[in-house]
Amino acid sequence: MFTSKDQIHRSLKALAERLEFAKASQIELAVCGGAALHVMNLMTRGTTKDVDAFAIIRREAYGLQLLKCDPLPDYVLRESAIVAADFNLPADWLNPGPTSILDFGVPEGLPTRLHSVEYGPKLTVHFLANPLDRI
Repeated sequence: MFTSKDQIHRSLKALAERLEFAKASQIELAVCGGAALHVMNLMTRGTTKDVDAFAIIRREAYGLQLLKCDPLPDYVLRESAIVAADFNLPADWLNPGPTSILDFGVPEGLPTRLHSVEYGPKLTVHFLANPLDRI
């Protein structure tokens, strides 16, 4: 359970460190839901139980490509399970629950509304920002 953006940042930073320690491949995730609301300061009270990844990001010459992330790669699941144990989080604290939204396409300009945070060389998270913001 996350009650602040600091808790979300700490957990994702720990995941980045685990990925680096494991010499895992680099990954970029797009995140929405309560975790994104907290990180973007659109929700400062209340809780969110998880970090909802809706896409894996691949950088292409023409921009960002959003790919379904269900299931998340095994190496991400393995390292996030360690973070869950270390931080007393639910096993599915990082999950691809909303990835099915990609089945219908994404709104035009959505990649420009992602706020990127690099947690380390192995993990970048792109949080869905306020649709009225130009980030």
